[in-house]
Amino acid sequence: MHDIDDIARTLSVLGGILSIIVASLTISPTLRGRLARWLLQSADPQDLPHDAPLRRLGDRIDTIQDSLDELQRDTVKNTILHLMRDDGEDHSQEIAYELAKLRKLGGDCWVVDAAESYLLAHMGVKDMGVKPGKERQ
Repeated sequence: MHDIDDIARTLSVLGGILSIIVASLTISPTLRGRLARWLLQSADPQDLPHDAPLRRLGDRIDTIQDSLDELQRDTVKNTILHLMRDDGEDHSQEIAYELAKLRKLGGDCWVVDAAESYLLAHMGVKDMGVKPGKERQ
């Protein structure tokens, strides 16, 4: 009989702890959000079945991140082109800054060549961080 009392006491303590957790989750939406974030961070998408919603969400996030990176590169390219077309002022410093951002983002294209030519013509800059022999798209 002594063992049954210990088991009953242990179960009642566990039940009390679980009721406190459930009440906390019901009352506090921030605690619920923290718990959800913790659970998502601790889940490894590779361990999930192929058709699991969390795995599909990870694939979508990767696609969205790639799209955002491309959008950021295009925005910097358009900024460089706009600055080069403005005949009113010399925008060499701004173009050099934007060119550095574009290189950091991996946007190596004809806009980089045009910006380098602009800087060479307006500032006489000879070395703009381009390694010789590097091909562009």
